[in-house]
Formats: sequence, C-alpha cells, structure tokens
Amino acid sequence: MSTYSAKVYKLTNTVNAKFYIGSTKQRLSNRMASHRSLARKNIKQGPIYVEMRTTGIDTWHITLIESRDVPDKEHQLKFEREVQDRFMSDRNCLNHLRAYLSPDERKEVKKRCTEDWRDRNSERVKERRRQYKQENADRIRERTRQYKTSGRFRCVVCDHNFNSNSHLLAHCGSKRHNKNETLFYLQHLPFGYAVPAAAQSEN
Repeated sequence: MSTYSAKVYKLTNTVNAKFYIGSTKQRLSNRMASHRSLARKNIKQGPIYVEMRTTGIDTWHITLIESRDVPDKEHQLKFEREVQDRFMSDRNCLNHLRAYLSPDERKEVKKRCTEDWRDRNSERVKERRRQYKQENADRIRERTRQYKTSGRFRCVVCDHNFNSNSHLLAHCGSKRHNKNETLFYLQHLPFGYAVPAAAQSEN
C-alpha cells in the first residue's frame, strides 16, 4: 500500500498567541503561502482567516508538530484529530471543529444541529405545516381514506382499519374492543386477539 507523509502543523500569531492546528501533505512553506493567499483574497471566513485579517497576515508563522506516513486523506484527518485533541482545551486555540468525526459523532452532531434548528424555527415550522395542510387538504383526505381502507392495520375483532400500529394498539385497550373481544371469543376463537392484516396473511 502506498503512503505519503502527513504533517500536522501549528499556525501561531506572534501578537496575541492565538493558534490553529492543521494538516497537509505539502511543504510547510507552501501551506503557509496558501493560508496567506486565502486570507488576502477574503475567500474563507473561518476563525483562522478572520483572525489573520484582523491581526495582520504577516504576524503568523508555521511550525511542524508531528509527521506520520498515512495511506489516504481519511487517515490524515484522523491523525490531525489526535493532535488537535491535545490543544482544543486551550482558550487560544482557533479550531472550533475537529478535523475528523466518527460515524457516531457525525450522527450526534447532525441530531444536535437538527434539534437546535427546530428550536430556533419552531414557529416557522408550525406555519409551514399549517400552510401545507391548507394547500393540500384534498390530497391529504384522499391519502388518509386510501390508507384506512388498505387494511394494513386491522382489528379482526372489531373489523376496523387504523392508520398505524400505535392507533391499533391504543384501540385494543379500549372498552369497546374488550367488549367485542369477549363476543368474538365466544363465537370464533379459543381466545380473543387483534392483529394487523399483514400478520393474518402469513397464517
């Protein structure tokens, strides 16, 4: 397997000691030139570039922390993350995001972002739902009718269809169902029960 040398570096500001941890497979001088170019062109708005433009692009210098042979970009980012974790607690660190997240960490971040968005936009979401229901009332009624008559969630005791399994289970605890179940037991089965239609088809 072919590998290349990944370098984890530290960009440090000589004025206020702020710093940034990054990784590259380039020569450090080339990576430094790239950072300065992006800061001058105002292309990126990450914390490091905002700080470079604020304190002066020429007040930053680059140093090597550690290098390692890696097979691909993913392993390079994992390596960068290992080093980042040693510095993230420092108040002068400008890395607000980690270089690499595991699948579970990505799911957790996505979940947290979704929850935060919903909290900030709860009224907007409610208004969109209300508007959708208004504009699609006929379509919603037709889909509900088709779903109810499909027999996907059917109580065989009461001979009634439901929209979902949760509705069916709630119905099975009702007085109406219990009364019908007793009669059904006497007439048809050795014991009363209610199952979705899908389960009936398997018998």
